[in-house]
Amino acid sequence: MRFFKTKRVEIQRQGLEKILGTLETDLLEYLWDKGESTARCVCDHLNRSRSISFNAVNTVLNRLVDKGILKRKHGDQQYLFGASYSKAELTKIVSQDIFSSLLRDKKLFSIAGFTEALNELSADERKTLLDAIQSKTQ
Repeated sequence: MRFFKTKRVEIQRQGLEKILGTLETDLLEYLWDKGESTARCVCDHLNRSRSISFNAVNTVLNRLVDKGILKRKHGDQQYLFGASYSKAELTKIVSQDIFSSLLRDKKLFSIAGFTEALNELSADERKTLLDAIQSKTQ
């Protein structure tokens, strides 16, 4: 079941930070690496590279649950947080949301702009894209 929906994209950022904040991205990357974890463990990990309060980490974890990106379940005495989607699944969802939105927006999308953007790809990247399109349309 899909719950997360991309709502905004910051095109100047890189990777998942295009759709999530830096802290949200760091939390998610940690949970993808470690699996389920408590807010305390996530906070301790993040405090190795920056100063951040437990309350801030807990708040952001719960916001990611509300967005459908994380799941939360009762552990022994604390909640355990884990990713709702693998990195590949979330990347696919976000890509689909962005492309679908662009293609439906006749005031913003232009074939000319799209083809110019394709010229920025390498020949191998264009072939991969074309192969993926052809496999979906057959």
